Amino acid sequence: VFIPAYSGQASTYTLGPGDELLIRVENHPDLTLELVVGPDGYISYPMVGAFKVTGLTITEVKEQLTDMLQPHIPNLWVTVVLLKARPINIQVLGEVKTPGKYSVQQGTTVMQVLAQAGGLTEKADREHIALNRSTGVVGINMKAIAAGDLSGDVVLQDGDTIIVNKGVIRVAVLGEVVKPGVYEILPGSRLMDALAQAGGPTISASVKRISVYQGVDLDKPNPSGEKLFQTTFEQNPPMQEGYIIVVARNHFWDISFVVSILTALGLIKTLIGL
Repeated sequence: VFIPAYSGQASTYTLGPGDELLIRVENHPDLTLELVVGPDGYISYPMVGAFKVTGLTITEVKEQLTDMLQPHIPNLWVTVVLLKARPINIQVLGEVKTPGKYSVQQGTTVMQVLAQAGGLTEKADREHIALNRSTGVVGINMKAIAAGDLSGDVVLQDGDTIIVNKGVIRVAVLGEVVKPGVYEILPGSRLMDALAQAGGPTISASVKRISVYQGVDLDKPNPSGEKLFQTTFEQNPPMQEGYIIVVARNHFWDISFVVSILTALGLIKTLIGL
C-alpha cells in the first residue's frame, strides 16, 4: 500500500511545475503513469493529451481526468497521488550563521530552515523573528519553540522571507575606560559586561563613582542626557538600551565628563541612523 508523503495537504495543496504525480485507472495498468508537471504547468496523459494542472488541487485533477476519460472508459475509477511536491524557495536574512536563499521541501518549518541556515547567531533576537509573506508579517518566537511550544513553528510557503534582527542593546561607555565608545551588549547584561566591552577601567578609575545617564531626545537637533543614578562596580546594576555610563577619575569631577556625555549622544544618534 502506497502512502503519499503529502496526503495531509491533498485537499488544499495547489500543483505547480516540478510536482511529481502518480495517476492510476483501476483495471487499466497501461494507464498507470508517473508524471512531472512541466515548466508550462501541463502534463500529458493517454486519451486526454496535454492539459493544464497548475493551480489545481489533487482532487480537482482527479475530477477533470475522470470527466475527460469517461467517454473512453465507462465506470472508471481514477486515483491521483502527489508523489513528490516541488521545492519552495525561501530567503533567510539577518542574524543567522549562513544567510541566503534556500530551496526546501514542502512542509518545511521555520525551525527547520533556520537550522539549515546554520542556526541563530549569539546576537539574534530569538523572541521577535519576522516571517514576511504575501499576506503580511508573522511573528516567530524561537525561544518559545525551543522550549517545546511547537505551535508557533510555522510551515513555510513559497516566497517567504525570514528576517532575524539583532537582539542587543546599545550603551555608551565613557570616562576612565580603555576604549571609550558605543557598544552592543546582550539583553540582561550588567555594568561589568559593558565595561568589559570597553576594555575595562583604567588605573585612574574610581570604582565607587560611576554615573549612569539616559539619552533624551535623540531624534532632536540638540539631544541631552538625563542622569539616572550613581552606582559602583560592586553593585553591578543591569543595563538598558541607551544608557551612558561615565566612569569618573579618582580625583575631582571635571568638565571633560560633561563633554564626553554630549559626544556619546552624538555617537548613539549616528549608530541608530537618526
